[in-house]
Amino acid sequence: MGHLLTEDVLRFATIRHLIDLGAPADSLQIEWRRPDSRDAVDLVLGTPERSAVLGTPERSAIEFKFPREPRPENAAWTTHLGELLKDYYRLATMPEAFEERWIVQLLPAPFRAYLRGAETRHPRLLLPETEGAETALDPDLLRALPRSVSSLMDRWAPRGLTVRARCVESRPIGDGLLLLVHAVDPVPGPDD
Repeated sequence: MGHLLTEDVLRFATIRHLIDLGAPADSLQIEWRRPDSRDAVDLVLGTPERSAVLGTPERSAIEFKFPREPRPENAAWTTHLGELLKDYYRLATMPEAFEERWIVQLLPAPFRAYLRGAETRHPRLLLPETEGAETALDPDLLRALPRSVSSLMDRWAPRGLTVRARCVESRPIGDGLLLLVHAVDPVPGPDD
């Protein structure tokens, strides 16, 4: 049934799990947009009203990524890499009310092989698959990547932002898929 899996199915499964863990359904919002931004975040947990009542920033932002191609030999893996990297920047620059920022990635074997090759060509590009390993994305790295990748980060690159994240979960899933969860550290963003 792996051929039926999509990024939306991954998000829905996460929503179901969060509700099963006790998250109120009305505190979840998909495709959340911050004011004056064209970027949407896949899933937000928590509401401003709830945060105000509790007096704490009780909001989490989650991005999902499941890059897949019907024909790996002609795949647009560089575009998928750019979209994947953009998630790190989008989350790192979320408003400070967002206490937690997560990237949930479901990576197929062909894309992971592409990533290993990209890491060989660009040794500073490290997208770990090991729990506890860290990622650091900086402007020099972005400039060294193919334009089809770096152009997706044009919004952040001029600001000289370095984004850091840590792999907190790594689980093989059937059919050559690897589920990864990264916690992303906040940095001042273009809207701050």
